[in-house]
Amino acid sequence: MTVSVPPISTASILAVKDPQTREVLRAMASGIAVRNGDVGSGDEAFLTLGDLQNDPSIAGKLAKSLAGPIIEGVGKPGSPMFDLAEKLQDKIMASPAWINMFSAVTLIQAPDSVPGSAAWLLQQEAKARGAAVTRVDTVIKETNLSLAKTTETLTSSIGAAGAAIKEEREVRATQNEAMTQHLQQVVTWTNQSFVGVQNELTTRTNNDNALASAINTMWARVGLNQALVQTGTQIAVNPVGSALTKFEQLQATVTDPATGLVKSYAALRQEVNLTNDKVQGLSGKWGVKLDLNGYIAGVTLNSSVSTGGVAKSSFLVLADTFAVGAPGRPGIVPFAIDARTGLVAVRGDLVAQGSITGYQLGAYSISRDKLALKVVGGAQIDDLAVDTFKLGPNSVTVPLYLSGQGSGGISAGTTRMVGQIAAYYPAEVDIVALVTWKAAAWNIGGNTGVILHVDGRQFHYQSDSNINTFALSHATSARVRLSQGYHTFTVTFNNEWHQGTYDLGDWSVTLLGVMK
Repeated sequence: MTVSVPPISTASILAVKDPQTREVLRAMASGIAVRNGDVGSGDEAFLTLGDLQNDPSIAGKLAKSLAGPIIEGVGKPGSPMFDLAEKLQDKIMASPAWINMFSAVTLIQAPDSVPGSAAWLLQQEAKARGAAVTRVDTVIKETNLSLAKTTETLTSSIGAAGAAIKEEREVRATQNEAMTQHLQQVVTWTNQSFVGVQNELTTRTNNDNALASAINTMWARVGLNQALVQTGTQIAVNPVGSALTKFEQLQATVTDPATGLVKSYAALRQEVNLTNDKVQGLSGKWGVKLDLNGYIAGVTLNSSVSTGGVAKSSFLVLADTFAVGAPGRPGIVPFAIDARTGLVAVRGDLVAQGSITGYQLGAYSISRDKLALKVVGGAQIDDLAVDTFKLGPNSVTVPLYLSGQGSGGISAGTTRMVGQIAAYYPAEVDIVALVTWKAAAWNIGGNTGVILHVDGRQFHYQSDSNINTFALSHATSARVRLSQGYHTFTVTFNNEWHQGTYDLGDWSVTLLGVMK
C-alpha cells in the first residue's frame, strides 16, 4: 500500500517573505518527505491511522474496527481495543520519523538562545554576514521587588567599520520606591574615528522625593582629537522645596600623539538653577563660562530672597573688556571698561546727579572755562582729594611716606633692611627722598648710616657719627631720576664702624616726584 502526501516545493517556501514562516514550512516539508519515504532509504516512512482507515484492504478494515470505538468514545481504559490503540500510538510516537518531526517543530518555536532553533539559525546567519540582533528580557517578581528589564542590541560590522544601536528599558518597584530608566545609544566607528549619540531618561519616586532627569550626549573622536556636546535637565521635589537645573556644555580637545597629553582644549558651559526652599528661601542663577586652555571668561546673574524677605541680586562679568554697543549702529560703543588697565571709557555726555569722588582726573580733563572764579577753594579740596600723577608739566606727584619705630642692636659691620615701598609713575619722573632717623649709642661711639635703593640699585648713602651715651637725630636727602613704570624703594641702616653698637629709633622716608 502506498500513501503519500503532496510535498511543499522549495520555490513556494522561498516565495514567503517572513523568515520565521519560511522555517516552519521547511520543517513541514522535511516531515512530509520523511513520511512519504522520499529521504534516506525509505525505512522511516510511516502510515497514520487515517491512512489505514482509508485503505480498502484488510489492514484498513482492521484499523477502522480498532479506531472507530475510540473515536466514538465507546472504548474504555482496560478494554482490548483501548489497549491496542495505545500500543499503536506509542509505537508511532517512538518511531524516528515522529521524533525528528517533533524536534523540528519544537526548534521552530524555541527562542534564539536555543541552539538549532529557527531564531538561533537566523542569528547565526546574521553574524556570518556581519550583523547581529540580541534581545535580553529580565523579569523578577518577588515580595519586596518587582522588576522588568529589556535590552536590545543591533550590530553590524565589516572589517574595522561597524555600527550599533542599543536600547535598554527598565522599570523597578519596591514597597516604598519606584524607578524607570530608558537608555538609547547609536554609534558608528572605523579604524580612526568614532561617533555616538546617547539619550538617557530617568524618573524616581519615594515617599519624600520625586526626581526626573533627561540627558542627551553627542560625542565624536578622530584619532586623539575629541568633541562633545551635552544637554541636560533635572527637576527634584521634596517636602522642603523644589529645585530645577538645566545645563548645556560643549567641549573640544586636541591631544599630542607623542605624549598622550591634552595639547589644547576649548569648553563652554551654560547653566540655569532655580530653587524654592522653605529654609533657604528663593534663589536663581544663570551663568555662562568659556574656558580656553584655562583662560576663563564668563558672566553670571544671581538673585535671591531670604525667608526673612531680604532680597539681593548681582550681575558679574569676567572679561578683559566689557562694552555696551548701540543696536543698528555698528562701531558705536558709548561705554566700555578695560579691566586690564582699569580704564573706563565713555563716549558722549555723562550725566549724573551727585559729586565726582574719583581719585584721578586726567590732565586737562576740566578746562578753566568750566570753573567759575573762586569756585574751587580749600573747603572743596579734602585730604588726598587731588592725587593724580600728572596735573601738568613739572607737576608734583602724590607723596609717598614710609616710617618705622626703630630696631635695636645694630652692631659694628652689620646692615639691616627696615622697610620697602612700591610706586607706579606713568611718565619719567625726578624723585627727591627726605630721610630722618634717631640713633643712640650707650657703650661706645660708632657710625649710623642709611642706604637707599630703588629696584635693587643704590642711589644714596649717608653715614653720621654716634656719641656715646647720647641719642641724636639725623637727616639726609637725595635725588634720583626714574623711568615710567613700577619701582620699589628699599630703606637700610648699617654700622660701618669697627666697634660699638647703636639702637635705631624712629625713622621716616618721604618721596616726592616731579614729572618732566
